[in-house]
Amino acid sequence: MHSTVRALVVALGAGLVLLGGVLHWQQPGSGIGPALIGLLILGSALLEGRYRGRAASPGPGWEPTAELFRDDERGGWVRVWFNPATGERQYRPADPPQP
Repeated sequence: MHSTVRALVVALGAGLVLLGGVLHWQQPGSGIGPALIGLLILGSALLEGRYRGRAASPGPGWEPTAELFRDDERGGWVRVWFNPATGERQYRPADPPQP
């Protein structure tokens, strides 16, 4: 999600939580709906990027490391890729090392 869109979604979620708090303060129990919806929106916006599937290739900014290992769970060799801008690491299928 683009950072501007994410900021708008977070603002919407925070606004609904605030609205729910004000409604609950004025009449107890009346603001639960907006507050829960706001919390769901906030949670989804803040956690959205963490559970996204990986692209077929690492993309620009990614560098292969010297880390290459056999992963029996994946059934093959895996190379570690590193993005120096974010510190993120990805584990990608790789060809076996040449003797």
